[in-house]
Amino acid sequence: MALDLPPTLQSEEQNMRRKIIVTPQNITSVPLSWLVVQLGKLRKQLRTIETPELREEIHLIEDFLKSTGQSKTRSAPYDEQQIVMDISVTRPGEYRALVKRFLDEYYVKRCHRDSIKEELESMTLQPALPTVTAAYGGSIGGGRTSTSPLEEAFIRKESQIELKQQILRSLEWQITPVEEALAMLKYEERELIERKFLVQRPPLDNLLIEQMHYNRQYYYEVKAAAVLKIAQRLKLV
Repeated sequence: MALDLPPTLQSEEQNMRRKIIVTPQNITSVPLSWLVVQLGKLRKQLRTIETPELREEIHLIEDFLKSTGQSKTRSAPYDEQQIVMDISVTRPGEYRALVKRFLDEYYVKRCHRDSIKEELESMTLQPALPTVTAAYGGSIGGGRTSTSPLEEAFIRKESQIELKQQILRSLEWQITPVEEALAMLKYEERELIERKFLVQRPPLDNLLIEQMHYNRQYYYEVKAAAVLKIAQRLKLV
């Protein structure tokens, strides 16, 4: 069994994940910033295609925003990546805490991704079970197919591999925005972020300053620049 979906299926899967469907059941749990963005996207879709479901979702969001006093809110400060990452536009100074939160989540998901990769590699390197032919037993009114223990074991293994592949694709999709942000950093900025945030037990700044042989002012300048670049890439500022 191949580890990757065909490109067409991958793109379809990503489109499905990015699509947000607002319903009467979940609208109260959706952040207002998401609703504003979703309303703008639906109105754009309405210019090219009109369906009862589209109209219903638009009216639902409009009525809810009106009831909360947000009917005149504009969606300009938000975009689809912010929806995917659960990001809202922040006031000056707030982005640092959000960057730390996203880096913490990224570290956990990256570790999970690496663990899944190792499990998949181990499973695919295991000797394949022998091919078996279904046994047929005669019975009145027709034959009946039975599954052998070996075939059941093979099916279970294939199902486990497919499930882990789905989890891996989901994790890859979730961590991509942060990985793209990290890729834009200079070497010293990336090293500082890795050693400060992307570890199981983040060290204190004083200890890291000593370990990296930086003077205090330079350390905080590099740290601030790196955090700001990540925030800008994730559109937190």
